[in-house]
Amino acid sequence: MNVAASIIVIPNATFIVELITFIVMLLALARWAYPPLIAAAERRQKEIEEQLASAERLRNEAAHSLEDAKKSVDEAKQSAQTILDRARKEADLESREAHERSRAEAERLKKSAAEEISRERQRAYDDASRDVAALVVDVSRRVLPQSIDIAGQKSLIDSTIEVVRAERPSPTKE
Repeated sequence: MNVAASIIVIPNATFIVELITFIVMLLALARWAYPPLIAAAERRQKEIEEQLASAERLRNEAAHSLEDAKKSVDEAKQSAQTILDRARKEADLESREAHERSRAEAERLKKSAAEEISRERQRAYDDASRDVAALVVDVSRRVLPQSIDIAGQKSLIDSTIEVVRAERPSPTKE
């Protein structure tokens, strides 16, 4: 046999039957099997695209929500800081006012105590003056002759007390 003749295949009857069967099978598959498979693949591809688009949309919404949440947190922090600052200022003001009130109350109590001491001192001075006057009158009655009456003695003692008071500073003035 010749090499050139062996390369060329001469179709025989089985080859033709196999070729016709293959073409018929290919046509049958193209007509009934491939369209549902292609439709299912296209549906699946469309679903995947929709899911990807939905995921992208959700990712954008999540990013936007995250930005909104960050803004809300920043606003809340700023608001809280403002409230804290205001509270500190009010506390400082209240502290200063309380200090001023306590200082004023202490000053008032000090002044009141000084006035009370002054009144008590004056009262003690007046009581001592009366006691001394009574003592002087009693001594005068016994020592002086009877020529001076009681009213005269009283006026003499009062004038003497006034002279002594004029010479000595008053106990209310310090």
